[in-house]
Amino acid sequence: MRPLVATNIEQSFRLLNNGIPDFHEDFQTIADADASYERPFALHGSLTFRPVLYRDGPTINCAQRDYVGFYAFQQTVRCLLLGINHHVGGDVLVANDLYGPAVASYYTSAYHALHAFLALEGRVFFDSTIWPIASPSPAQARPGPFIGLLTQHNSWVFEPRQRNHRRKWLEVQQAFPSRLNDLPDAFHNLFAYMYRGVFQQGIDLVDMIHDPEQYRIRLEDRFAEFLIRIAETRHLSIYESFGSDPHVVEALWNRDAFSTRGIDNQAIHFGDFAGALLMHVSSNVHDLVSHLNPNSEVLTALVLSIHMPWFDDPQIDTVSIPELKHCVTNINDWLNADFTAPAS
Repeated sequence: MRPLVATNIEQSFRLLNNGIPDFHEDFQTIADADASYERPFALHGSLTFRPVLYRDGPTINCAQRDYVGFYAFQQTVRCLLLGINHHVGGDVLVANDLYGPAVASYYTSAYHALHAFLALEGRVFFDSTIWPIASPSPAQARPGPFIGLLTQHNSWVFEPRQRNHRRKWLEVQQAFPSRLNDLPDAFHNLFAYMYRGVFQQGIDLVDMIHDPEQYRIRLEDRFAEFLIRIAETRHLSIYESFGSDPHVVEALWNRDAFSTRGIDNQAIHFGDFAGALLMHVSSNVHDLVSHLNPNSEVLTALVLSIHMPWFDDPQIDTVSIPELKHCVTNINDWLNADFTAPAS
C-alpha cells in the first residue's frame, strides 16, 4: 500500500469524525444554477453510498473531494469481502475435480482482490457513481466507469476507464511502471508458473542447458503480456471449462507422462494467486483500521455503503488460508462492532 493512500484515508476519516460536511461549494454553485438538479440521497450530510461526480468544464470533479479516501477504503473492503466467497467456492470445486469452474471462481476472487489492491495503490475503480447534474451536451454525456487517481499532491483526479478485464489488469502496469520488485509475491509466483518453460530467444541450446536460470524469461520482459494472459484465463475457464494444466495435458497426449498427477496445477496456482492477493490486501486493511477510529455515525455509513448493493455474507469460517481467515475475521468484527448485540 502506498503510504500516501493510508494518509489520505486517515485524513478523510478524521474530517468525517469532526462533522460530516456538505457538498463542496463549487458543486453547490453549479447545482443551484441547474433547474433539473435533485439533491442525491445521503446517509448523513453529503455522505452518499457512492461518490457524487460532476463536470466543471472539461474536468470531472467529486462533490466530496475532501474525503474521497473514505470511498477508496469503502471500495477496498467491499472488494475484499466479495473475493472471499469466490475463493471458498474455488476450494469446493477443486475438491470435486471441477478444475475449469474452479479456475473461473478463483479468477473472480482475484479480480475482486485486484480492485482492492489497486485502490490501496491510489487507483480506485468506481463502476457505479452518482451524477445528479445533467451534462450540458450529448458530447459530455456521462461516460463510465471511472477511476479515481491519487496524485503526489494528495488530491484526487477522475478519469473515464473502459469496462473490460484486460484494461483493469493492465492498470497494474500503470501503478508499477518501474518498480516490479515492489509487486506482491502473488504476481511473481504466478508468473513463474505460467512462464516456467519459456526462455529468451536466440540463446544457444548448450548455454541454456548449462545455466537455465540465467536465460529464463523475466517478469519485466513480458509484464503486459502476463497481465493480459491473466485476463484471458477467465474466457478459457468459463466458456471452454478448461482448468487443467496445459503442459500436463499436452504431455499426456504425447504419451510423455504416465499419470494425471499435476493436471490440477492450473487451478491450484490460480487459487494460490487469488489467496495471496487477498492476503496482501487484508493485511494492509487490518493494519489500517487500527488508525481510523470512526465514530458510530461514520462507521454505520461505511458498513451500509460497503454492502450496497447487497451481496452474500462472506463465508469467513470456511476460508482455507489460516492467516487470511484471521485477518478478515478481525476486519469483519471491527466493521460490525456497533451492530453486535451485547451478551445477556
